[in-house]
Amino acid sequence: MNLKTFDSTIVRGRRTMTPQISFNKSGIITFNAKLAEQMNLKPGDTVVFLQDQTRKRDWYIEKTATNGLELRRYKGAKTMSLIMNAAIVCKELMASIGSEGPVKFTVATQTTEGKYFAILTSKIA
Repeated sequence: MNLKTFDSTIVRGRRTMTPQISFNKSGIITFNAKLAEQMNLKPGDTVVFLQDQTRKRDWYIEKTATNGLELRRYKGAKTMSLIMNAAIVCKELMASIGSEGPVKFTVATQTTEGKYFAILTSKIA
């Protein structure tokens, strides 16, 4: 008999070390804990979403102090995941990539133009 062992050194939880954001059809947007940490976000902070009007599939997130959409703690999460409701953002983003959702994307670790974090819409997680 030749057995392969699956123990705690191999099998890990689904927690990811990649900054990710997810969008669903009902308008819920979730920032995983790694993305919240990367963007230095906490409950009560606000962000805006930006879409490149030349390249419609290109989307960005910016932390802002004015006119932003407020984040709150995701109560179901054991980590510091954040959540918000923004149905129009979900609808427009999903339409721009030709998806009906739900979708999850990796977010760039470096900013564009020093303040915009790119949502890597070509990398559906």
